[in-house]
Amino acid sequence: MASDTANDRIDFANQLRGLAAFSVLFSHYTGAFWGRPDEVGKTLGLPAQVYADPPQGLIWFGDLPFFNAGPFGVALFFLISGFVIPISLERLGPLPFLVARFLRIWPTYVAGFGLAVALLACWHALNGTAFPYSAGLVLAQSAIVLRDWLWLPVVDGIVWTLEVEMKFYFAMALLFWLAGGFRLPHFAAIAIAGSLVSIGFGLGYDWLLAEHVWWFKRLAIVSITASFFPYMFIGTGFYLLYRGRITGRELVLFSALMLAASAASWRIGFLGIGPVVASMASCGFALALFAACYALRSRFRPNRVFDFLADISYPLYVTHYLIGLLAMYLLVEAGFSPWPVMLLAFLLAFLIAWALHRMVEKPTQRAGRRLGVWLAERRRPIVIPAQPAAGP
Repeated sequence: MASDTANDRIDFANQLRGLAAFSVLFSHYTGAFWGRPDEVGKTLGLPAQVYADPPQGLIWFGDLPFFNAGPFGVALFFLISGFVIPISLERLGPLPFLVARFLRIWPTYVAGFGLAVALLACWHALNGTAFPYSAGLVLAQSAIVLRDWLWLPVVDGIVWTLEVEMKFYFAMALLFWLAGGFRLPHFAAIAIAGSLVSIGFGLGYDWLLAEHVWWFKRLAIVSITASFFPYMFIGTGFYLLYRGRITGRELVLFSALMLAASAASWRIGFLGIGPVVASMASCGFALALFAACYALRSRFRPNRVFDFLADISYPLYVTHYLIGLLAMYLLVEAGFSPWPVMLLAFLLAFLIAWALHRMVEKPTQRAGRRLGVWLAERRRPIVIPAQPAAGP
C-alpha cells in the first residue's frame, strides 16, 4: 500500500466516471429511444413516433440479451461512489460531509433539470399543446429527496439513481457517526436486512398493493434501494482494501455476499418485473471492470479525453435524458436519418454538459468543498498546550 499515491486513486476512479455517464447516455439514445417510442412519447408529452424502418442495429446494440449499457453505467457509478465517499467522510466528518455533498449534487441537478424542463415547456407553448407535468411534480423532483417518498412519477429517467445516492450519503454519515468508522459486518447487516425486506415485499406484493398501499409504497422504495446499496458497499470494501484495513480474501467473500443480497432483492423484490438477467449481468460486468481497473490503478495517468469526460460526467448524466430525447424526436420529425440524429444529439448533450460544468458545477463544488472544510475545522477540538509545572 505504501507505493500507492493519491493520483492512483483519483485517476482510476475518476476516469471511470466518464465511461459510466457515456454508457447511460448511449443506452438511452439507442435502445430506449429507437426501441421504445411509446415511452419516449409519454415522457415528452408528444405523440409516439412510428418508424417505417427503425434502425435495428441501434436497437439491438443498445439492448443486448446479456448486456445493457444503462445498468452497467449505473452500477459503475455506484461502485465509484462507494469507493470515494469514505474519503470525504473520514476527512470532514458527517455534517460537513453532508453539506459539501449537497452543494456538489443539488445545484447542478436543479440547473440541468430546470433547463431541460424549460426547453420542453417552451416547445409545448410554441405548439399550443399541454405541458405534461405539474409544477408540484417538477418542484418535488428538483428536491431529489422528495419525489419517491411522495410516490410521484419520474420525469427525467435518471433522478431515481440520485435518490439512491442521497440515501447512501445519509446512511454512511449516520454509520460513521455511530460507529466511528467503516467495518464490513455493518455493511453486511444493512444489506442482508434490506434484502430480507425486499424479499418480503416481493412475496407479499399483491396483498400489500390491495390491502396496505401505504406500506406497499414505502417497502417498494426500500426494495429499490436494497438492490443497489450492495454495489456501493462493495466499492467501500475496495476502499478498505486500499487502506490496508481488510484482506483481499475478506473482500472477495464480502463481495459475494453483497452480490447475493442484491440478486435476491432484484429478482424477488420490486425490480424483478424488469429485464433481470441482462440488468444483473451488466452490473456484474461493471464490477469486473472496476476490479480490473483497481488492480491496475498504478498504470492510470492523466488523459485529456478521459479526464474531460470525467469532468463533465455529472452534468452530462443529469441533462442528457430529456434534452436528448426531445432533440432526437424533433430531428426525426424533420426527416433526419438515424445516424445524423444520434451524432447531433451526442454533440448537443456534450456541449450543454460542458457549459453546465463550467458555469454551475465547478463554482458550487468549490464552494461546497470550502464550506465543508470550514465546518470540519470548527468542529475539531482545540488543543491547549500543556503549561509547565509551577515552582514551589
